[in-house]
Amino acid sequence: MQLSIRDLVYRHGSFTLSIDQLDLPSGKHFIMGPNGSGKTTLLKNVCGILRPDSGSILLDGVPSEDRKSWERHVAYIPQDLLLFPGMSVEKNLMFPVRHAGGSMDIFHDMVESMGLKDILQRKADQISGGQAQRVAVARAVISAPSLLLMDEPLSMQDQSARVWILSRLDDMMKKYSFSILYVTHDQSDLDFGYDSLTFMNAGRITETMSSLDELHQATSAAMLHYGNMVRINGNHYLAGDESISFSDSSGYGYRWWKSHDYNVLLASIDGEEYFIKTSRVPDGKYLVLNLELMKPLGHESILQEGR
Repeated sequence: MQLSIRDLVYRHGSFTLSIDQLDLPSGKHFIMGPNGSGKTTLLKNVCGILRPDSGSILLDGVPSEDRKSWERHVAYIPQDLLLFPGMSVEKNLMFPVRHAGGSMDIFHDMVESMGLKDILQRKADQISGGQAQRVAVARAVISAPSLLLMDEPLSMQDQSARVWILSRLDDMMKKYSFSILYVTHDQSDLDFGYDSLTFMNAGRITETMSSLDELHQATSAAMLHYGNMVRINGNHYLAGDESISFSDSSGYGYRWWKSHDYNVLLASIDGEEYFIKTSRVPDGKYLVLNLELMKPLGHESILQEGR
C-alpha cells in the first residue's frame, strides 16, 4: 500500500502535528524521533483513531476520510498492545479471522513462525510481556492488512529475540504483500533494511531518506547514536578509535585518528596538509568542516571548524 500525506494538521492541547508532505511507496518504512515528537499521533491519524483538523491522507490514492477505519485495510499495533486480557491467546488471534476479514492460512502461519503453539490456551493476561508482543504482532498480520503500523511493539524483547521476530516479520511482509510503517528508538531495527527512514521532531518531519548517505541533520545522527559522525563536503564518515583514511567527492584525502584527549583530522588538499583537532567528537555531534575557510599561516595551515 502506498501512503501519501498532504498538509496534515492535528492539534491536541499545546501540541500540533504538522506534516506538509510525506510519500511512502509500498515497502518497509521506519520513523524515529525523540519522545513527544508526534510519531504515535501520526500513526493514529493514518489508521483513523484520530481525525486530522485539516489536510489529507491518501491510501493507494484514495482519501482515507472516504473510508471507515475498518475499511482501510490498516492494522495498528500500539505500544500497550491492546490484547483482550480475558481471552485465550488463541481467541485473540482468531478475533481478526472472525470479525475483520482475517485469514486462517495466515493464522496457522503466524502461530508457527512466532512460536505461539505452546501458549494458545493461556489467557492473554497470564503470559509474559515478550510473549504478549509476539501475540500482538501475529494478530495484526492475521488481519491481512495492506499496511501494518507498528509503534515500538518489540520494546520488551532482548536483542536476539528482536532479530528473530523482525526476520520472520520480514518474510511475512514479502509473502503476504503488505507494507510496514514502524516507529522505533532502536537503530539495530534498521539492520534488516528499509525503503525509507523518516525523522520527526516537535510534530514535524525533519528529514526523510532512503539511505544514511542522505543524512543531513545533526539531530538525526544523534538519534542513531552516531557519536563519531564526521561530515565533509556533504559526505558522512564514521570515525573509529583507530586511524581511518577516506576521500570526499572532490578527491581530497583525509586521515582521522585519536590522540590523547583530542580527535585529529589530517586533510591533504592540492599538495598541502591541514590539521584540525577537537575534543567535541564523539558525543553525538557533527563535526562540519567548511573547506572554504582553510587559511595557510606561514609554514603551517589551519582548518577552521564550522558548526
